[in-house]
Amino acid sequence: MKKEYKRPVLFTISALVIIFLVFFSLKIYNYYNLEYPNWEGKSKDHNWEVVFKKNEDAPKEFSGEILWIGDKDKTDKTYIESITIMKDNKTLLDSS
Repeated sequence: MKKEYKRPVLFTISALVIIFLVFFSLKIYNYYNLEYPNWEGKSKDHNWEVVFKKNEDAPKEFSGEILWIGDKDKTDKTYIESITIMKDNKTLLDSS
């Protein structure tokens, strides 16, 4: 390849690499700051389901839902005894 053609090709490749790096860096940043965390879990007996995510109105706060997914005939005798929220094996909230 002639020397006069090497510089434009290297410049173009370098510009494309930089554009891709910036694009994917922004994607990762948006993923962790806008969508993360979105935790889902189930109880040991698989009767309860929990969805816990960032609050859109206050980004530093979280909100969640606890849903009964068990047998509908047992709802009269069902109650929540305690709630424990853990992250990375550390307890964030324990109601017991």
